[in-house]
Amino acid sequence: MNNILKKSTTLALAASIGMSILMSGCDKDIPDPEPPTTMTTATTATTVPDSSVALSELSYAPNMEFAINLFNASAAYSQGDNIMISPASITFALAMLEMGAEGTSKEEIMNTVFPGMSEEEIEDYVQAFTARINNSADVSFHTSNSLWFNDISPASDYLDRVYSSMGAELFGDKFDSNTYQLINDWVSENTDGMINNMLSPEIIDPDLTLSVLVNAISFEGNWNSFIADNNVRPSEFTDYQGNTSEVSTMFVFEDIYLETSLATGFLKPYVGEQYAFMAILPTDTTISATDFAAGFTYEDYMEFFNSAEEFEVTASLPEFTTQSELEMEDTLRDLGINQIFDDGEFAPMLGDTSSPVGVSHVIHSTFIDVNREGTRAAAATATDVETAMAMEPYFVYLNRPFCYAIVDMETGMPIFIGAVNSLS
Repeated sequence: MNNILKKSTTLALAASIGMSILMSGCDKDIPDPEPPTTMTTATTATTVPDSSVALSELSYAPNMEFAINLFNASAAYSQGDNIMISPASITFALAMLEMGAEGTSKEEIMNTVFPGMSEEEIEDYVQAFTARINNSADVSFHTSNSLWFNDISPASDYLDRVYSSMGAELFGDKFDSNTYQLINDWVSENTDGMINNMLSPEIIDPDLTLSVLVNAISFEGNWNSFIADNNVRPSEFTDYQGNTSEVSTMFVFEDIYLETSLATGFLKPYVGEQYAFMAILPTDTTISATDFAAGFTYEDYMEFFNSAEEFEVTASLPEFTTQSELEMEDTLRDLGINQIFDDGEFAPMLGDTSSPVGVSHVIHSTFIDVNREGTRAAAATATDVETAMAMEPYFVYLNRPFCYAIVDMETGMPIFIGAVNSLS
């Protein structure tokens, strides 16, 4: 169905990584836009609801499988570019959409993002996941949610659910030509200035756009072990097409080694013993990182993560910064979410509408900066692990295409996951 004929919701997922969802339709008589205004706040989450249940006590495997499937599907559309996604950001945005949907729209999100979980289990899960991120110690790590409505009144039950489980902020006012900038400002504030221009002016049509749902995740943390300047020096990186470039590279000794038939790697912890950078270097030296990622299944990922052993690793890790913006509709369709785009059922969120309603955009913006001090945008923490026994060290040099993830050390959940094909 042509999006011009629908009222729409944009799912804007923002996060030093980010994402956003947009919804629209067309039968409502909306006056011409007023001059730029400030959106009014109907409900503000001054504190994010805490969870009495630890994430590790809940069933997180179904959502972790979605995270890896999402990475596979995203990599397939990369066309050789470096990519990074935040499965956590996308999960939170789709959870807000699921709570406001019904019928096939709700079922497809539940079956794809939270397979086998009931509505109550989903709410408990996202609440515990949110609390785990926002209660992280020794690092700056937080996630925020907001819902923006174009002069409509969502059902109070829906607002209660997204507020109690996810601490979502609600903004309600007539959309105008400045609304996209107000949302961008919110995203910038909630990603510590790492994502500043997520939405372009044409994304929001004041006559058609009914709502925008936004999630933002931001992280900044330091490595748990100091990297001296003399251990950072220029080194050669060979990209997936065989071209070489000289990049600033960190040479380090780590204590956790990973190996399967598909890849070797290491864990480089951040301060706090909760998260770590996981390097994934394909054993096939001829494959691009995104081609590898497209075939790296959930079972492959779990085998790799669970292969961790305490061995000395001599490793190299390039300093790199990458950012991207992805339109996720095709990716989500590949995973089985279709109805929200074609003829969405969102009465719990938008009320009954006589015209067709659907999601017109799912925008995912990401940013990561890995350097000698730590990681901005995505990060995690853990202290050095003592080597259990004296052995010859393993070597993992990230001097060719590789994948990586910022992982929760307790669950293995990839909060951020990406692929690097080339560096300059």
